[in-house]
Amino acid sequence: LYAWAAAALSALAPDVVTLLAPPSFHRAIGVIPAVATAYALRELAEYFRNGLLVGRDARAVAYVEPALALVDLALGVALVSRFGLTGAVIAAPLVFGLYALAMHRAARAVLPLRYEYGRMAACAGVAVVLGAVGFVIHTGHAALDVGLKLALIGGYPAVLLAFVLRDDEERALVASARRWLRARVGR
Repeated sequence: LYAWAAAALSALAPDVVTLLAPPSFHRAIGVIPAVATAYALRELAEYFRNGLLVGRDARAVAYVEPALALVDLALGVALVSRFGLTGAVIAAPLVFGLYALAMHRAARAVLPLRYEYGRMAACAGVAVVLGAVGFVIHTGHAALDVGLKLALIGGYPAVLLAFVLRDDEERALVASARRWLRARVGR
């Protein structure tokens, strides 16, 4: 869901900022995809962090989070002070990506669960592609642009169902949802 939200924010950023903000804020359009991606990565880290809490071993949190704060500070000094907004666009997803990796590593030590990395990467990859394509769509007609972007982002679940979510349990869940919808629509 966070990948989908990041894709939607990235795709719609040019239209929403242009519509709602004065021209002095239009420079923010290029920052939104990085910030949305950073927050999606942060939530992935929280997913793994919660595993540590469920496993009742929060020691890694006590080490990782202060270390990450130092990394964030160092990147701020190194990138933001030198490259400004471009440095921030690079630093934010990098910091939260490192946070997700560190929390994942710690969670694996406490709760040795099987993660489906290929499927996680596919979900993220589809979101990145949809967000990037939506970000660059510009037909010259604002309403058409927004409609195309909404259709593109709205297709995210369908793409996942068609190409990523393919095991028997997921197929049964989709079939059950279809039956439920047919029963409701048929009334």
